[in-house]
Amino acid sequence: MTSYLPRTSRVISRQSRAVNLRRITVRNMSGVDSVTATSPTPSYDFRSDTVTTPTASILASLSGYPVGDDVYHEDSTTGELEKFVADLTGKESALFVPTGTMGNQLCIRTWLTQPPHSVLCDHRAHVYAWEAGAMAMLSQAMVSPVTPSNGVYLRAEDVEASLVLGDDIHTAPTKVISLENTLGGTIMPLSAIQRIAGLSKAEGIKLHLDGARLWEASAATGIAMASYGSYFDSMSLCLSKGIGAPMGSVIVGPADFIKKARWFRKAMGGGMRQTGIMAGAARTAIEEVFFGGKLREVHARTKQLAGELMDLGYTFQLPVQTNMIWIDLAAAGVQPSAFALAAEKAGLRVGGGRIVLHHQIVPSAIERLKTVLKELKEQSPAEPLERDYVASKGASVPYGSYGKTQGPFFRRPIELLFQDDHSQHAPLSHIFMSLLRLRFSILSKHLHLATPTRGFYTTTATASSPLPPSFAAFDRISRPKSPMPAITQRQPPLGEMGVKEVKSATNLPSFEYPSTCKFEYIRNTTELDRALGSLRGTTFGFDCEWRPQRRKNITHKVSMIQITDGKKILLIHLPHIKSGFPTSLREWIENPNLLKAGVNIQADGTKLHKDYGIMAEGLVELSWVARSAYTEPGYYNRGVGMISLAELTEKHLGCTVSKDSSTRCGNWESLSLPGKMLKYAANDVYASWKLYEVLATRVGEQSEIDAVEREIKVVSIREVLAKKAELEAEREFEMTAAGKV
Repeated sequence: MTSYLPRTSRVISRQSRAVNLRRITVRNMSGVDSVTATSPTPSYDFRSDTVTTPTASILASLSGYPVGDDVYHEDSTTGELEKFVADLTGKESALFVPTGTMGNQLCIRTWLTQPPHSVLCDHRAHVYAWEAGAMAMLSQAMVSPVTPSNGVYLRAEDVEASLVLGDDIHTAPTKVISLENTLGGTIMPLSAIQRIAGLSKAEGIKLHLDGARLWEASAATGIAMASYGSYFDSMSLCLSKGIGAPMGSVIVGPADFIKKARWFRKAMGGGMRQTGIMAGAARTAIEEVFFGGKLREVHARTKQLAGELMDLGYTFQLPVQTNMIWIDLAAAGVQPSAFALAAEKAGLRVGGGRIVLHHQIVPSAIERLKTVLKELKEQSPAEPLERDYVASKGASVPYGSYGKTQGPFFRRPIELLFQDDHSQHAPLSHIFMSLLRLRFSILSKHLHLATPTRGFYTTTATASSPLPPSFAAFDRISRPKSPMPAITQRQPPLGEMGVKEVKSATNLPSFEYPSTCKFEYIRNTTELDRALGSLRGTTFGFDCEWRPQRRKNITHKVSMIQITDGKKILLIHLPHIKSGFPTSLREWIENPNLLKAGVNIQADGTKLHKDYGIMAEGLVELSWVARSAYTEPGYYNRGVGMISLAELTEKHLGCTVSKDSSTRCGNWESLSLPGKMLKYAANDVYASWKLYEVLATRVGEQSEIDAVEREIKVVSIREVLAKKAELEAEREFEMTAAGKV
C-alpha cells in the first residue's frame, strides 16, 4: 500500500500552508511534554470514536482532489477510493455511501429478493439494535437475533442452532447471516469466522460483515483486511469512526452486487454529487490513521488505562482488546448518573460505562478520567448497586435524554421498564403496561420467571404453585434483548450445552451431567477393561475421591476414580476390586498421550502415587488453563493459586456445582454407596471435562487474536517427584553445609 503514500504527501505539502490551524502541545501518559502536533481540537470525549474530527493533513488535502458528479460516475476521486478499498479487502468492486447504517442496509437489501426471508445476527448487532428497524422497513425481513454462547462473539454452533431452513410455510427462511467485527470492542477470531463461512456456504446463505470497526480488528491482530474479506460475500466499512474521516462508509462485494446496490442507494437518497472532497479526505485518513499505526497506539493506551482502572478496583463487562473499556459501574458501586455528572464537571463527556478511546483523546483527558473514577470509587458503598432508577411518573422521555445520562448501551430487565423514566422502549401501550404491572406483581411475590444469567429463558416458579402457562409464555415474548453480558457470564444456559438445568437454593442453575451421557458403575476388572476400551478421543475429565483422614494414624486410599470422554462416565469403585489396582487402569493413567483434566489434579496424581505407586502422566490443571484463556486485567488476579471447581463452573458454565460436605466427605470406601454420592462423582468429572472443552477452545482463539501462542501445560507426576527430590537434596546439602560452618 505504500504506492499510495507519495501522492498524499504531495497534496499535504501543497495545501498545508493555506490551512490556518492553532498548534497544541500533546502530553504523554506521564504528563511530560513529548510531541507538538497540529490538530483542530484536543478531545476529551469518551462517548464514541465517531467524535473524531479532521486532522491537519485531512483538512490540507480537501482542495487537492478533482471532483465531479458521482451519480454520473464522473467523480474520479471517489472512484479511486472505491477501487482502493476494493483492492484492500480483496473484493471485485466497492461503493461509497454516506453512512454505515445505509451501507449495512444496502448490502442486506441487495442480497434479499422476495419475502418471506430472515436475517440472522448477534442480538447486540448494530444492524438489529441501532438502525431504527431498517431491515423490517426496507427489506421486509424478519430478524433472528442470537445470543453468543460464550458471551462475546457468535460461533458456528450458535448460528447453526438458530438457522431457519427448509420450506415450512410457518417460517421465514434464513437468507443472510450478518456478523459484526469488532463488536463492543471485542474481536471475532478468524477461526470462528471460517467455520461460520463454511456453514453459510454449505447452506447457500449469504454472509455479510458489518465491519464498521474492522480496521480495529485488523490493526490489533495483524490480519490483513483481505484475509477477513475472503470469507464474506459483502462488507460495510465505516470511515468516520476510529479512522477519523469527516463522513462516509464503503461497501464491497462482487461487481454485479455493487451495480444493484448503486440502484438501491439512489432509491434511498444516497446518490451524491461532488463526493470527491469527502472521498479524498477518507483516503488520507486511511493512510494516516490505519497505515500510520495510530490505531495500534490507541489500543496500547486503552489497555494501559484498563490496567490502571483495575488497580483502582474496577472490573469490566467485556475483554479489553481494542479501543473500548466496558466498566462495570454497578459492581463498583458507582451510579451511571453520578459518573456522568462528575465527568462533566471535569470537562469530560462519557456515555455510561462504555469508555471509547481514539487517536485524538489527549493524555490529560485520560488523567482526568482516572481522577474522576478514583474519587467515585472512594465514595462508593461497599456493596454493589443493583440499578440506577427513578420511580416513573407515568411519562416517558426521548431516547436522547436516556443517552445523555446513562449511555445507550445499558439494557434493563423488562419488569422494570414501567418504573423507569429513561426507557428507550417507551412509549408502551396501556395494555402492555398493564401486563407488565401484572408480571411485576408476580415477581414481587418471589416467583422467578427467568434464569439470572441470561434473562431469556422461562423456568418454573419457586413458590408452592407453579405459574400458569400464559404467564410463562408472556415472560418469553416480553423480554427485550438481554443485557451486554458481564465478563463472568461467558457460557449459555445448560440446556443449550446438553446439560440438564436444575434450580439451586441460590437461584443459580445447578450443574448436572446430561441425560445423554450415561454413567457406568464399575466394580470388577472385566467391566473395567471393556469400559476403558470403549472410551473415545484423547482428552478426558478425570477425578479421584477418597475418605477424609480424621485420625492422625489412619490414612485412606483413593477409593473412586472417575473418567469421562463426554459420552459416558466411568465410576470405578476400587474397594470392590480385590485383586489389587487394575493393570489396565494403571496403564491408562500412565499414558502421556491421554490428557486428563481436573482441578487440583496434581494432588490427585500425587495421592495415586502414594497409595498405589502410579506415575500419572498427561495431567492438565484447569486452573492454569483458565488463567491462560482469560488474561484480561483482573479476570483472575490471584497469582497462580488453584481456582475451585465451583468458581470455574460458575464463571464459565453459568451454574453451580454441589459441594455438600456430607457427600464430599462421605465414606467412599463403603461397598454400598448411596445414589447421591455416585451422582456427585459423575457431576464433578463431567464438569471438569466440559470446562476443559470450553477453556481450551478459548485458549486457541485468544492465541489467534493476540498472535501469541498460549500453551496448555501438561503435568507429569514423575517430573514432579523428581523436582521435589532435587529440592530436598539441595535443602539437605544446605543444612549439612550450614552445620559444618
